[in-house]
Order: sequence, then C-alpha cells, then structure tokens
Amino acid sequence: MKPRPRFPAKHFLPLAAGALVALLCGCAATSLKQTWKSPDCRQPVGKLAIIVMEDRPMARPGFEQRLVAVFSTNGQPAETTYDLLSLAEIKQNKRAAAERLTASGAQAVLILRLAGRNSAYRE
Repeated sequence: MKPRPRFPAKHFLPLAAGALVALLCGCAATSLKQTWKSPDCRQPVGKLAIIVMEDRPMARPGFEQRLVAVFSTNGQPAETTYDLLSLAEIKQNKRAAAERLTASGAQAVLILRLAGRNSAYRE
C-alpha cells in the first residue's frame, strides 16, 4: 500500500481563504423594514409565543425553534406555535387563535413575517 501524498500546508491557507471569501460574498444582507410595539406593553413579559408566517413546511418549525432557543438562552421564556396552530387556523379566526395562545400560557406574541426582495406586504 502506497502512503497517501500529504497536502502541503502552504497550499491549504490560500484555498481556505478563497473558500471563506466565497462564503462571505454569498451571504445576503438583511434589513428590518417595519416594527411595531403595543403602547400597553410592559417589560418584562412572561412566556412569549413565537409565530413565523411561513408556508414552507420545514421552514416555520425551524425558524420558530431557533428563535425559542435564542430567547431562552437570554432568559426569556418562549414557545413555538407551529404544533399548536396552523397558519390557516390563525388566518381563519384570529380571535380563536389568540384564545388558544392564551390558554397555552402565552402572555405575549412575536409574529415574524419573512419577506424577500420581490415580495409585497398585504393582510
């Protein structure tokens, strides 16, 4: 069995730097377009229900779980809602959706809508 030729370290650094540059150039910039906060909101809030308005089957749970992890890490209790309410249920009867969220123990709701460059907002 022949020994495998070693990849010289002097060739690895430029290759790694090129891969890093390509990765960073591929990242799209994000921006916050609109925010709203209820004037009645008092700090701190109790359990936060997170709703991501996203129709792709795997995207909504992924985003909600990630946000719950971030909030929980920073001391804010939070819960996902994808297993509690579908987007169709929320859109069909917002009052009933709010009652189900309240019954689950949520005291505040964070609604996140993902928007692309070519999207328009309508409700």
